[in-house]
Amino acid sequence: MFGKIIIFLLMISASISGITSLLAEPLTINEAVRLTLKTHPDVKIASALIEEAKGNRMSELSLSSPGLAIEYEGIPDGEGFSEYEERRIAISQEFEFPLRYIWLSRSANIEVELARLESRSLLLDLEARIRQTYFDTWIQIRSNEILTEISLGAESYAQKIERQFELGEASRLDAKRARLEALEVKGQLKNAIRSVATAKLKLASLTGYDVSDVELVFSLDDNQIDTDRIGRALLDLKSTSNQVIKEPIADNPETAFIQAELELAGTAKTLSRTAWLPELEFSYFQQTVPDDDSEFWGVELGFNLPVWFWWGGRGDMKVAEAHEKNIKEQLAANQIDVLSEWQEIAQNLVSAVERYDLYKHDILPLSQETYELSIRSFDVGEADYFEVIDAQRNLLDVQLDFLETTDDVYSNQIELDRLEGRSILDYENKGNEGDTRRKP
Repeated sequence: MFGKIIIFLLMISASISGITSLLAEPLTINEAVRLTLKTHPDVKIASALIEEAKGNRMSELSLSSPGLAIEYEGIPDGEGFSEYEERRIAISQEFEFPLRYIWLSRSANIEVELARLESRSLLLDLEARIRQTYFDTWIQIRSNEILTEISLGAESYAQKIERQFELGEASRLDAKRARLEALEVKGQLKNAIRSVATAKLKLASLTGYDVSDVELVFSLDDNQIDTDRIGRALLDLKSTSNQVIKEPIADNPETAFIQAELELAGTAKTLSRTAWLPELEFSYFQQTVPDDDSEFWGVELGFNLPVWFWWGGRGDMKVAEAHEKNIKEQLAANQIDVLSEWQEIAQNLVSAVERYDLYKHDILPLSQETYELSIRSFDVGEADYFEVIDAQRNLLDVQLDFLETTDDVYSNQIELDRLEGRSILDYENKGNEGDTRRKP
């Protein structure tokens, strides 16, 4: 009676779990990325970088504060201000030479662009983290489902063999082996359950969203890789010019950042060469002489000549030229490093896709078929339980290997997207998701 109650309670628990699963709102990778971009502190940091650069641009391009002066002259000793002989009110403003404002404006705009590139790099890093975290969580959940299914099958057959042993239809060795297999799979399942809980906590901390009862929706078939594009690019690397070779990394955030720094260094060099241009000062004054009620006004235009330009100015030019050469070499080194990394990841991705296809279309179906055949053979007495255990273990290993291969494919895809400066939200916004998919 007590056993029936336990079974009834388990059935109710399973039903509630099933209903909860049905009611769980699915969460895709794109939605997880969007949730993260709404709440994560890195997003606010990225936005603040741009606002700070814009503020600096305003400060750099604004004129210096004007000078205001009031002079009272000829006041006799012991008298007040009203006894002046002459009063002069003047306002003056200093300017850079007009040509320099063009280059100062360019320099400030490049600084803003650098902030935008830094901001985008930060957001791409965050997106890569959330994509990998989401996918790791999905992998753990899928592993848990596989182990649950295998564990139920192993436990069922262990109980069946134990009953056969009690009836004298199976050996003690068969019963012990079946029980050992069930316990081993059960131990793996417990570890998988803990891993799922840990992965969900990490995903929740990134997205700011409770994912404990949320269904994660992922299919590598919906995120197919454009291996044709990657293959063509790999071939181009072996046979084309340097300009074409740089195409796969043209939008790499770090490379674009150094390119902008190089442009900024060129502008700084131009500014150093125009430092010989004089600074200007414009003044307006109004003069009052109370004795004859005379009032005068006038303007003054002054030049601040760089008399010692040969020393200081030439030194600044040499510094700017050396800095530009330094940045140019940094860019060349960066392109070599990024291109080498791209080749490695691209090769790994193509290989992983090939393994994935092999497992999906050949190895996994054959392993499943072998397992089912071993069960049918055992049920009709044509095979012993050792063959069932071997087939079951082989199926489990193949399923977990297939998950690992899936992990290799998508993890490499995440790295390649990050290296190329691509965002899955960019694909979605452009309605161009097909760019990332492998053609059938």
